[in-house]
Amino acid sequence: MTTSTELATSFTQIVEMHRVPRAALDAFIEHLSVGVLVVDRDGRAVYMNAAARALRIERLDPLKWAITRALLTEEIVREDQIQVAPLGEPRRYLSACVSPVRVTGTGVTSAFVVLTDVTARARMEAWNPVIETLVNL
Repeated sequence: MTTSTELATSFTQIVEMHRVPRAALDAFIEHLSVGVLVVDRDGRAVYMNAAARALRIERLDPLKWAITRALLTEEIVREDQIQVAPLGEPRRYLSACVSPVRVTGTGVTSAFVVLTDVTARARMEAWNPVIETLVNL
């Protein structure tokens, strides 16, 4: 198993070695099944791929704590279950990984946020005690 640093380095090497065009990278990120956001150093979203837009997170308030911690500590922050409730929609849960982007001589300038909808898992976990009780009857 490789570490995330090795994977990132390998991906960068592949992109450079094969001279992958920017348009191809843009298309790749746009079509990922996980939500990808880029936030500036103030925590404002400056980019969302299709999956992130589909999550309909108009405001980043539920994610703000994870984003702020990553930007201030300059460390990767992972949150397993963040509750979001878009207007007029049922409550959902997201898993988030926030990775600060460091630029030499400037420090952290932005962060990548990867979001995965874990609503089904969260709902199942909530029902587990009930199911166990019923099984034990």
